[in-house]
Amino acid sequence: MDHQWDLRLFSPGCDPNTTSFDLSLWHRQGVSATDGCAALDAGLNASAVDSFSWKSPSSSSPYDLCLYGAGCEGGAGEGDVQVIRSGWAVCVQYTGWRGWGVVAHGGEC
Repeated sequence: MDHQWDLRLFSPGCDPNTTSFDLSLWHRQGVSATDGCAALDAGLNASAVDSFSWKSPSSSSPYDLCLYGAGCEGGAGEGDVQVIRSGWAVCVQYTGWRGWGVVAHGGEC
């Protein structure tokens, strides 16, 4: 089955008109919602992250991205919450969030 969503973190230089995998620092994809909050990998150098891209292009099974500023505690998101409801957000400025989750479109973070 093809993946239904795709999340990628980039170093500086992201261009919305091209896909430069050379700038990719971290990548996750999936076919369904995540089970709660997932922390960014401890080994990821977050200071190198400049932007991120979120893609959930399916009109029949769209997903939204939840971003948690303080990361995760016991599987739940902590801190400020940012939600990407658009199925296509490319080169979005990374604001330092440490946790993320995927919910069905319109779902609660």
